[in-house]
Amino acid sequence: MLSMSLILPLLWLPACTDDTTTTTDSGETDADTDSDADTDTDTDTDTDTDTDITDPNWTHCPANDTYTGDDGWSGVLQVTLDATYCGGYNEGRTLQEEQQLKAQFKMVPGTYGVPVDEGDHSLGLPICTRVGTGSPGPVMDGPGDTSVTLNTWSGTTYTYVTGSQPLLDPVDAPFILEHTLVLTGAEGVAPDVLVADGGPPDATTGAGVNFFLYPEGGSRYDIDAVAFWTCLDPAWTPESHTVEFDGGDVTLDLILGINTVQTAPGTFSQAAGTLDGTSFELTEFFQLFYRPDHHHFGRHFAFLFDAPIGDACGLLVEHVDPLEGDPTAVVSTATCDLVPIEVRETLAETYTYGG
Repeated sequence: MLSMSLILPLLWLPACTDDTTTTTDSGETDADTDSDADTDTDTDTDTDTDTDITDPNWTHCPANDTYTGDDGWSGVLQVTLDATYCGGYNEGRTLQEEQQLKAQFKMVPGTYGVPVDEGDHSLGLPICTRVGTGSPGPVMDGPGDTSVTLNTWSGTTYTYVTGSQPLLDPVDAPFILEHTLVLTGAEGVAPDVLVADGGPPDATTGAGVNFFLYPEGGSRYDIDAVAFWTCLDPAWTPESHTVEFDGGDVTLDLILGINTVQTAPGTFSQAAGTLDGTSFELTEFFQLFYRPDHHHFGRHFAFLFDAPIGDACGLLVEHVDPLEGDPTAVVSTATCDLVPIEVRETLAETYTYGG
């Protein structure tokens, strides 16, 4: 199996950085759609200037007219400027692997035709990624294949558009982006417009988007595959752990969904505290790393400072147990690639749920 960490050993490996800018996309959206009834397999799409990406973090993204498909398809995907998704953690990875695989994914704003007739189709959606400390990652490299299946139940038709397309990163390593688009609507008519705005799937209808990124030749089930989900779901619950240790303290903020048969999605949103008299407060996505045990019964954190504190680029806070009354956390100073330097004695630990 081709490992993403072997392909991008330098590009995907964050170092200490003074770039603490948090990506914030505009909420402006373009609500118009193409209404022509052509059935040819053309490649044009809506190119209104109010959907242009101006965020400097995403200047490497392709234009929305690189879409490949058919604007005459009766399915419609409307992508807003907020359609940025965050790579999720994997309980089978180490913190060092989480660091190497940290990624964000962006769908380029626009209005795109989507096939809704059962069978195979060619589809290329304009997308791009960021990796490591926010460096440009794999981007769209032409169209891929997709397949449409329909399932009708109780008067509602669920249209599943599943497939993949090739991506290419800055060092010419090939990747695959696997997609599932779910459109819903009344039986016998065109499905409702599917809106991709960075949020979670619709809890009522099930409509939404789902993406996986992995090296060519791999699969979504590989340990180095990155699953993308919403960066922050308002339905998730905030939790925090405060750990006091020899030479400092840290509060670690998590926002987590509900565990089902799988470990709940969520985000490690902030690390704030002090180390040897120097304070820090970190919220940048590419400086925060998290790995849960199954269902978050055990929790493992790492983060990188804006600038080194003494000989430490960051801290590891591992083996945090929210159900154990006594302190369980193991705190270590760390290098910029999260190799432990010095273990610090843990003095106290508190846990807050819903705070």
